[in-house]
Amino acid sequence: MTEEIFLRMSDGEELPLFIDRPDNPSKKTPAVIVAHGFKGFATWGFFPFVAERLADAGFTVIRLNFSHNGTDGHGPDFPRLDRFEKNTFGREVRELGELFDAVVGAAGPFAERAQESVFTLELTRGGGIALLHAATEPRLAGVITWASVASFARFSDRQLDQWRTNRYLEIQNSRTNQTMRLGEEMLQEFESPGDFLDIIGAVRSLERPLLIVHGEVDLTVSIVDAERIDESVRSDCTRLVRVPRTGHTFGVVHPFGGSTPALEQAIDATLSFLQNRVIPAER
Repeated sequence: MTEEIFLRMSDGEELPLFIDRPDNPSKKTPAVIVAHGFKGFATWGFFPFVAERLADAGFTVIRLNFSHNGTDGHGPDFPRLDRFEKNTFGREVRELGELFDAVVGAAGPFAERAQESVFTLELTRGGGIALLHAATEPRLAGVITWASVASFARFSDRQLDQWRTNRYLEIQNSRTNQTMRLGEEMLQEFESPGDFLDIIGAVRSLERPLLIVHGEVDLTVSIVDAERIDESVRSDCTRLVRVPRTGHTFGVVHPFGGSTPALEQAIDATLSFLQNRVIPAER
């Protein structure tokens, strides 16, 4: 059964979490933190199914809604577009880091449940957030990205001009038919000097095991992004899994209508990566 809780962040925000545990929840288990991507949320499509599969394999799975992803608490979809507009990349990196600290340090709702092996698994833009976090987190057992971006620079010159002029950029959500805005704070962050948002730069300094899973015909985030990440990693503990004949979400839509061969391949590769890297005492 999925447990729904909140974790208070350092700025007072409440981070909605969904926790799935193995059949023996009292036993110390390795953990996987699962984060959604752009216009995503923790109960989208395959996320509950994937969490259940990982929990059945012996992992505690913690899914989160970033505080400003546009959802309201543990609910689906996007009733809080005002908060979506105020979201930033930096906020998501910080929130992922604070959740990781709580899991590793047995803080707050994770008291008495400290983990020695904690992994992150993220989709699309969340993969970029995870890679930025992983580059400076030596306690991380490993990183898994599904359909991750290699750069946040995904805006045309025309879009950037509109963003600067209007102080917001409108994005259409084809599934919900909503017009969603990216706000001025994200633009300022995106155009600020420095390498804080340099995903490839972060990957070059990454010293943690990394699994990259990507559909070969992903039209949203090209597999070229996966190849760039793979080519930039110095660690020999990196594997790129190309899933043939599938796109951005491995053939899955929302609401979830069942698994697909492509999703099963992504899950199998993920479980193999995780099970080969947990400490023997946790098996």
